[in-house]
Amino acid sequence: NNNALDEGIKFLTEKLFPPNRKDNHDNLSKMNTIQDGSSPKNKNPQQPNDIASNFLMDSFKGLLTLLEDGDDRKDRLEDEDKNTVGNKQHSSRSIETILEEAKLVSQMAHEKQTNRSIKDILELFTNSFDQARETIKKQLDDKNIQFDKLPLSFLYYLEKEDELKNPSWKRRAHRYYREVELETAYELHNSLYLSHLSYADTAEDIQKGIEDFTDDLELLHVQTEGLPGEPAHFVAANRQQIKDNDRQQCPGKSSDEDINSRNYDVVVVVRGTKEIGDVLTDALLDGATYKSGSAHSGVFQGGKYIVDKHIELLEHLRQNLERQKLRVVLVGHSLGAGAASVAATLFREHYHDTIEAKAVGFGCPAIFSSELSESTKDYITTVIVDSDVVPRSSGPTLVNIMLDMMSYDWTDRAIEDVKQLLDFIKTLVPFDIVPKEQILNFLDAHLDKYDRPFFETVTKERPLPDLSPPGTCIHLFRDGVGWSGKYTPCGFFDEVDVTRTMLFDHLIPEGYHRALLDFVRDQISDLSFDFDHDLLGLPV
Repeated sequence: NNNALDEGIKFLTEKLFPPNRKDNHDNLSKMNTIQDGSSPKNKNPQQPNDIASNFLMDSFKGLLTLLEDGDDRKDRLEDEDKNTVGNKQHSSRSIETILEEAKLVSQMAHEKQTNRSIKDILELFTNSFDQARETIKKQLDDKNIQFDKLPLSFLYYLEKEDELKNPSWKRRAHRYYREVELETAYELHNSLYLSHLSYADTAEDIQKGIEDFTDDLELLHVQTEGLPGEPAHFVAANRQQIKDNDRQQCPGKSSDEDINSRNYDVVVVVRGTKEIGDVLTDALLDGATYKSGSAHSGVFQGGKYIVDKHIELLEHLRQNLERQKLRVVLVGHSLGAGAASVAATLFREHYHDTIEAKAVGFGCPAIFSSELSESTKDYITTVIVDSDVVPRSSGPTLVNIMLDMMSYDWTDRAIEDVKQLLDFIKTLVPFDIVPKEQILNFLDAHLDKYDRPFFETVTKERPLPDLSPPGTCIHLFRDGVGWSGKYTPCGFFDEVDVTRTMLFDHLIPEGYHRALLDFVRDQISDLSFDFDHDLLGLPV
């Protein structure tokens, strides 16, 4: 635009060469003399503003020439050395700027996805309740489960299992499996720390926990509330790894380094069961068709939610960091472990050209059929502590354990308990209130009439387990002296272990943290050892 150009020249001329400056006239006269090859005596000098205008006009013409050729020059440079150009472009925008933009992208995606009314949320819960009820009904249909029989059966069945699955049995069951490396235990505890942090109530608590963990992570997104099929989670970028601009990534190449290796760009940490919405997700344990097998319906929804929610953020980071592939590590506990594993699988299925995903899970539910689980061994690691009930729980295994308890004849153990009680009473009362044999005969007759016949009515058929934990499974177990760790097939967990620790083993502080800590202490023979990060000090 000629008018705009004239105005720009006039403005710059007045700023650079004010009319009241005498030295401007002298300098510009000299400049004119040099350009024309003549003396000021032989030529009338131009006015300062005219010379400045001509000078700036020539400069603008040169600039326009450069701009016209700019695209061609850029293409030539890229053809000569793409890496050099990429580094120059990357250095022109700071890591901090890229991460701040990523936060905005994440926020916009979150607002778009969560822009729902109260009515929509209530409908989500109602539908989830209905689906959960139908799923449970389907699993129990025609099994004739009599729940009133289970409490007493459970106590005696537990005693039987204690006798059978003792430390010697555990050692024998694991004898041919490979030992877990000490370094692996250190790395796993870092993932466990982040998994435990995801249970914090506020974004501020999560931020503080990250700062205590490392200076390298930048929090990009936090969701502290879970809904059915939408687990709570947070996303953080690894600043240290992102700054490594020279790192080359190989397409399609999987890596076995864990989170502690720092070879990841983004970590996604998914929370486990904490709210009613999470419980409903867990309850949708019917196997949904996926690929050539099946997957836990509720957990699959949670994993898909993570992928759909953050693919835009991850792609934004990848493009702005000029990466061929973005390395994403997903970690979690319980439901979070399952959703993280599903998300890693979906990333690899649909975005394998741009995202290299892996997952580390603790107490992951049974989520994949055996063939699918086997296919994820290269990028999913599942840690299971001793008798943790959750990885062993699927529709068929829960039905099987109830049928096993119902069919277990506990009457002989009950008679032994009554004998013990009568002997104890005799130590308090020096005479027989009621003859011991008379009581025992009455009890035996009652059991013959009302209880023993029932055990024979329980069906002998058992549904086959259809789901198992995913990936490469690590089993930490009490070996009678301390703790051992072995790599086991994930099919190893195809039935529920009824033990006194089956619930506590699933918790992080009492189960996974304690197991990893005692395992390392046993390996290095140092009872004073503790991990670098204070997991027990987190505000959870």
